[in-house]
Amino acid sequence: MSETEQQLWKQICSKQILGAQFQRSKTIGPYTVSFYCAEAKLAIDIDDVLQLGAMRSLNDLAKETELKKKGINVLHFRLAELTEGMDVVVAKISDEVRRVLTTTTTRSQRKSESITSSVNSIFHKNRGEAKLIFQIESQLELPL
Repeated sequence: MSETEQQLWKQICSKQILGAQFQRSKTIGPYTVSFYCAEAKLAIDIDDVLQLGAMRSLNDLAKETELKKKGINVLHFRLAELTEGMDVVVAKISDEVRRVLTTTTTRSQRKSESITSSVNSIFHKNRGEAKLIFQIESQLELPL
């Protein structure tokens, strides 16, 4: 890890971005990303050469495609971007974490409200009978 990457690591480690925990040099399947946040399903890839846009290697494109299939977003940065504007890079990472965590929280809240409504409805219909438990369990199809 270069000195510049270490500087970025110091800014994103220890839950400094919205309480999200990052790992460095994370292997996901056959690919390794520079940094990874499981909570936000966010991979950060740092390239030491200009590989963005049309110049990006086939390996990077295959990695990004595979990670997206797993529901993982990928942010790519050139090492020069970190050197020239670390604050801008950290802001982009923060924005993405905020976007994902806000979306996830909203989805979870909607699911929770739906389950609560269903439980209340079932309880009133069945007057608290023992089958209420089994009906609630069948409603709880939460992702792992």
